[in-house]
Amino acid sequence: RISIALTFEFEGDFEKAEKDLRRVARNTGRPRGSISTARHELAKLLFRQGDYLKAAETASKLIATDPSAPEANDALNLKVLINDMQETPEIIKSFGYADLLLFRGKPDSSKMILRGLKAQASDRIREESLWKLIEIEKSDGDSDKILGLIEEIIEIKSALRKDLALFLAGNILAHELNKEKDSIVFYEQLLIEFPDSPLVDRARRQLKNFSKEVL
Repeated sequence: RISIALTFEFEGDFEKAEKDLRRVARNTGRPRGSISTARHELAKLLFRQGDYLKAAETASKLIATDPSAPEANDALNLKVLINDMQETPEIIKSFGYADLLLFRGKPDSSKMILRGLKAQASDRIREESLWKLIEIEKSDGDSDKILGLIEEIIEIKSALRKDLALFLAGNILAHELNKEKDSIVFYEQLLIEFPDSPLVDRARRQLKNFSKEVL
């Protein structure tokens, strides 16, 4: 049922897609995972359509009813994004349209919108735009380009996922670009700035593999 709903969305029939997703989300007889997946897809669908209040409400319901679901973190990010953009409707519209273009298989058009957003929006929107660009660029496998986008996130002082950006930068340098010495700087910055991050242990293991003294 969820896959059918996504097919409707891809074809532009949002009404049918929303109806099917709501049917799954409201069916308490279904497995919790299916209900959470339906709510997650419904929240994104509503966001793409510009119904931000209902999108936030749907994301909140997913988080409240199934906080350990794989989709819960993404739902939280969507809710925060909507809250941060409430006073800038044009930016919300542009971000949602970029997401829709990507969903419809038009990554170049999506990237054009996202590049514009990251150049003129607030730090929060800039960060989200960069993460979305990274997601798109992964399909091309251009490690240098992806690293450049990640470094832009690291430069944002208020970035919410700077610890992840630091870890990914280190990983790309060490394992994709064969620049282990350069990667050490990012791993050590992660240890210093985010000692409570769940990525700290993995960063330490990487440093030990380089025979580097760990902080």
